[in-house]
Amino acid sequence: MKERYIELMETALKAYSIEKIYSLVQEIKENGITEHGFPRLTANIGILIAHGRRFDLSDIFIEMMDICCEEIPNCKNHIANDFSVKELVFAIIEIEKTDHVKAEKVHLWKDQLSKLDPWKDYDCIAPAENVRVGNWAAYNAASEYMRNILCECNSEDFLNRQIPSQLLSFDENGMYRDPDEPMLYDLATRSQFAVLLHFGYKGKFRNEIDLFLKKAGPLTLKMQSPAGEIPFGGRSNQFLFNEAYLAAICEFEASRYLKEGNIQIAGQFKDAAALASDSIFNWIDLTEGKKHVKNKFPTDSDFGCEDYGYFDKYMISLASFIYLAWLFADDFIEPKSCPAKLGGYTAQTSSYFHKFFANHKGYFLEWDTNADTNYDATGLGRIHYADAPSALILSVPFAKEPHYSIGKNNADNMAFGLNNDPIKSITALEETTEYLKILIEHDKSTEIFELSDKGIRISISGNEQILYNIPIFQFDGTEETKTENSENEISVVYRNWKYDLKTDGNIINTNIQYRNRNGYYNLFQIKKSESLTVNLSVSKL
Repeated sequence: MKERYIELMETALKAYSIEKIYSLVQEIKENGITEHGFPRLTANIGILIAHGRRFDLSDIFIEMMDICCEEIPNCKNHIANDFSVKELVFAIIEIEKTDHVKAEKVHLWKDQLSKLDPWKDYDCIAPAENVRVGNWAAYNAASEYMRNILCECNSEDFLNRQIPSQLLSFDENGMYRDPDEPMLYDLATRSQFAVLLHFGYKGKFRNEIDLFLKKAGPLTLKMQSPAGEIPFGGRSNQFLFNEAYLAAICEFEASRYLKEGNIQIAGQFKDAAALASDSIFNWIDLTEGKKHVKNKFPTDSDFGCEDYGYFDKYMISLASFIYLAWLFADDFIEPKSCPAKLGGYTAQTSSYFHKFFANHKGYFLEWDTNADTNYDATGLGRIHYADAPSALILSVPFAKEPHYSIGKNNADNMAFGLNNDPIKSITALEETTEYLKILIEHDKSTEIFELSDKGIRISISGNEQILYNIPIFQFDGTEETKTENSENEISVVYRNWKYDLKTDGNIINTNIQYRNRNGYYNLFQIKKSESLTVNLSVSKL
């Protein structure tokens, strides 16, 4: 696994031509470091050189490190430092193990970083220990802790301000609550604390950090879909680096359980990490390594991206985050089938994250009961099937005016199913080896989902005409699906997989296009009075 992580790092770097790297260097010389993409690029080149790769970039790496280490202690844009210092420290630690860079040059870089003043040179500083601030404080706490190790300095007072401000944001399951509870930032922030523990943090908050991370581990396994992906929900979702953070957390927990002697659980986390990295490789194959977000729109397109989520910053971020998985990984751990593969369960987050999951016989469903409508919609927003393309049925719901680019707004917020009937409760009725049965109670109607080896059977009942929304995948940015429909059936073919839907209701093609991060969907609706049955299944062609 460790070697696969290095391979992923190199694959991410290949997206940057030598000409592109030189142009970025020239841009930084003219404008200075304004964000953390350039330091991340620099650090990952150095790490790869230390691992015997990309020697062709040795000279430009030294020039880039010279720029970063000289500018960061004097950087006018302190936001870059919160995310960058740790990256540069990692590069120096790795390169110092080799003879690829002269010792006096490495010593100069250390000396320059030692001049950083954490109180002045980071951006997100908690006003007090008991004041909750966003996850940037966790990033710069990890950065500062690593700088302390490298430069043999002591910023205990800084860490004792930043760390407790972050501990206020964990819920009862050990998940990190960034504002609006985006699913990615739970994993991202936990990974920063994992860095502290991995490198021997023994401060007064160690036990509390460790407890939160351990508490979140089992739920993390159950939130992973059989496609290897993290849950949908909130900002920065559907980028390739999402699963890099998942792999990092799973590797960290695998090593923890190995130390505790729990070989079975350690193996499950190891397998989950492998599944996450497989997901990244699959997307890289699909996009020929030219995209940082999960669609096939042109490389320079911002489709599916927030304004801050542009290619130059977020493609190399994949390398930075998968390096954490490399750091935490213990390849003596033998993988054991993880929950995402085994299925047979339901799970739910705390009310802060408002997610419910069901996994059985290869089918995986995720509901959001109180969506952040800047990004998502309340309802059933994900239906995955093991090994099938994750966007085949649905990976993320549709926001009317999403805070990411899709070219035009959608007609409304929309999820799969009863979109205009709010969810009151979700209950697991039965969980057997043969099937899962789940009850969804709405204001005006009810749904019962049955997951089995035959697929998904949905039974809907209400006191008036039922209108059931079925978004059908059309276009991923390059490739169109093949869709056929009749009064009672729909079939979709995409990348050698087929999705079939059959119903006792009347199917209507609205010809209304909806868009999410993955591409274009066409809205079909099923109409029937009082009761309705819908059957879904996925098969390989």
